[in-house]
Amino acid sequence: MQEAPAWFAASCAAGAVTEALADRLGLPLIDVPGNHVGASAEPAEFARAVVPLLVH
Repeated sequence: MQEAPAWFAASCAAGAVTEALADRLGLPLIDVPGNHVGASAEPAEFARAVVPLLVH
């Protein structure tokens, strides 16, 4: 069996991080053009949600 390329593993890891962050912030995941997934939030909403995670 051929090993997956490094970019694929990195992409999967980034997806898992995005999913965990969205879950932690209570934000839904959305499909982003370019075959990406992101947390759905306005910039101010995202900032309010993420600041408490950064200060602890």
